Amino acid sequence: MISRIIVLIIICYSTTLSQDYFPLKVGNSWRYQKYENEQITNDSLFFSINIDTTFSDGKKYYKMENSALLGLFDYLRADSNFIYMRADEEHEEINLFDLKSNVGEEPGNIDNFSNYLESIDTLEIFGTSTTVRNYRFYSLTDIYYSISDKYGIVLYQVSEVFRTSYKILNCVINDSIYTGITDINEYENIISNDIQLYQNYPNPFNPSTIIRYTLLFPGNVKIELYDAIGRKVETLFNSYRNSGIHQLEFNGENYSSGVYYYRLITDTKILANKMILEK
Repeated sequence: MISRIIVLIIICYSTTLSQDYFPLKVGNSWRYQKYENEQITNDSLFFSINIDTTFSDGKKYYKMENSALLGLFDYLRADSNFIYMRADEEHEEINLFDLKSNVGEEPGNIDNFSNYLESIDTLEIFGTSTTVRNYRFYSLTDIYYSISDKYGIVLYQVSEVFRTSYKILNCVINDSIYTGITDINEYENIISNDIQLYQNYPNPFNPSTIIRYTLLFPGNVKIELYDAIGRKVETLFNSYRNSGIHQLEFNGENYSSGVYYYRLITDTKILANKMILEK
């Protein structure tokens, strides 16, 4: 009995370890500031987890939206040993990060890239000490990933020659918002990206779908529904919201099939997405 408890503790700890290094949950999101030769640019990169799905082999994956950091591999999952990526159900998964490898070990090849754990650091990110594992993927072009045991990918860099890198700016993990504001310029960058409106899911839908959005700061929120030619047909929500991830369910039972637009309106920004009702 004791041995079974010990095994269970080890399994739970290992699973938690992998999920911490890349926190996989619907609603989690990350934004990165782009740098060229260590000089900040006006560009940033955002990606998020909008849905999860189970493939026919029984494995559960989380779908990344706008996952430019991972190339064409949109689906991720984690177990006690690896963080895996997968293009789609028709392709095999690839072991992206070996979480048990030692510094200098080469776990294998990924699409003609050899990779290994280059170093392990302890850094302060968002005011908290975190362990960061630094991986190097090398071929004609070197790619570096730094992943934190609290926040996932915190740095992505392409080659030491061109020095294009993306450094984490803010993230939403398990309904908590993390950000580090050090000066007014950084504050203005964050303010310009303080609201995210995600694609509804499912889409197309019949008759219900979920609309999800993120607020970095609290404020007044209105969500309106428009038809295909731009006529307002309904106000879905109009109230004050705290910072964090929010969602509402839209039921199109009383509407005809077709294209609709939902618009998020705040004191500082207006965003809109298209959705399709199919009956």
